[in-house]
Amino acid sequence: MPDTQIIPQEIITTIKRKELNGNAEIWMLDTDQISGLDETTLLPLLDQGTLLRYSRIVHRQRRSQFLLGRILLKYALSELLGINCHRIAFQENSNAAPVYLIDGTVSENIRFSLSHSKNFIACATSLTAPIGLDIEKMENSRNIDAISQFVFLEEEKRWLEHQPEESRRNHFYLLWTKKEACYKWQSSQNAVKDARMFGLNGLNDSFGKWESWIDGPLVISVFQSP
Repeated sequence: MPDTQIIPQEIITTIKRKELNGNAEIWMLDTDQISGLDETTLLPLLDQGTLLRYSRIVHRQRRSQFLLGRILLKYALSELLGINCHRIAFQENSNAAPVYLIDGTVSENIRFSLSHSKNFIACATSLTAPIGLDIEKMENSRNIDAISQFVFLEEEKRWLEHQPEESRRNHFYLLWTKKEACYKWQSSQNAVKDARMFGLNGLNDSFGKWESWIDGPLVISVFQSP
């Protein structure tokens, strides 16, 4: 077993791990369960580049999400690789996901995608293929009609309007997270954006492998290469 004792047990014991299709997994953390944790005690776990990026984040919640997201990713990688997480560092990219290094050497043995929403942080990992993840916490106060005007195509807006009132919000979040997961998958490999993938006809198995589900207040979507 890898030595993960340097990550506080109160974090490790709250991480939920779920197996997905295709040698993939999702790792979840609800920060409300560790609300009493002094986050400054986690800073020594960050490498210098990651610590610098952390220090530049002004918004308190985003800074906390960034920190705990990197800790969650370190834990997931250390578990999958069977190594001490001190050997793992990140090469931060301003407009893209980080690249991880083992003992200073860039590694791509494990593909991953990070996402967060409110108090939830998640990381999806794959041993075999690029992967994209998006999570959203459902909120009744959110104006889904207004958001739909900006994020959905015309065919999608028409489709959503015809969904039963009692399930429309669920359909909105499922469609939204699937599109975001697809976008992250494409961005992770600098793929040419194919507009067909973002329409209703594209959100199926013809372009890749989908998994979407609702877990309490959280909607989760994962997209992997076929």
